[in-house]
Amino acid sequence: KDEVFRTGNVQDYQLSITNGTDKLRYFISGGYTGENGVIKKSSYQRYNFRASVENDIRKWLRLNASVTYSDYTNKGTFRVPVLTEAA
Repeated sequence: KDEVFRTGNVQDYQLSITNGTDKLRYFISGGYTGENGVIKKSSYQRYNFRASVENDIRKWLRLNASVTYSDYTNKGTFRVPVLTEAA
């Protein structure tokens, strides 16, 4: 049993920064999620990043730009067979 199973855990970290003036505003965020499953050699990791900027160039013109990135790794997926009873 100990060769296959373990105590699983999850780590989740997020950070965001927002700031600006009356004409220029920005937002930056990033995060990490990591999980070690209860089955050894199973894990999940995800990294994410997002940034945006907004600029009021004129009273009638606003410029927006944003970028988003996400990456994940999933190792050791485990599927439980479905058992059905014969009729």
